[in-house]
Amino acid sequence: MQHNRPAISQWMPLTIRKSLCHAFGFETPQNRRKRLAAAALNAIAPISALAPEILCHIFLFCASFHPLLGLGWLAVTHVSHRWRAVAMACTELWANIIFRPKLVPIMLARSRQFPLTIRVNLHRDKHLQPGHIRKIIARAGVLNVRGSPDVLTTFFDHVGKTSAPSLTSLSLVNTAVKSPSVPDTAEGYFMSLDTPLFHGVEEY
Repeated sequence: MQHNRPAISQWMPLTIRKSLCHAFGFETPQNRRKRLAAAALNAIAPISALAPEILCHIFLFCASFHPLLGLGWLAVTHVSHRWRAVAMACTELWANIIFRPKLVPIMLARSRQFPLTIRVNLHRDKHLQPGHIRKIIARAGVLNVRGSPDVLTTFFDHVGKTSAPSLTSLSLVNTAVKSPSVPDTAEGYFMSLDTPLFHGVEEY
């Protein structure tokens, strides 16, 4: 299915054309031809023959890795219209939370009630506040937290006590070379919560 976008006349001055394109989503005939040509090539690519369910599993495999810099697994939604449509319909995929201020509310809505997978690198995600985790931990199914022992302890102290009824897996990854163990305070934090599905902590 092709989506028609409003075209803009080439007879308009270039500066006006650019302003209209940016403000209202218009496109020039040249850009429209390029977009349609790219869509035609995507349609005949072998990967386009894959069923949506298989594509969704591939996307979930991508999301299972700890997010890299940038948009992480969200990059798959920028490949083609079909990939974006499949990703948008994959509720489980949106449960793999990427902590960007404008993205989290969108991902929470699109994941519906699916248990969340939360992966946090406390040294890399400098903008992340404990309050961000506290707001969504009730929906967490998988929680992976990376950091040095002192950072892990401070983080969980600030998250505070709350309920995590969907939590099934907790991984604490110690990133400090000189301190080989995860602090007891971080591990004990979840052992004291209301976590009926949770059976223990994995340490790395």
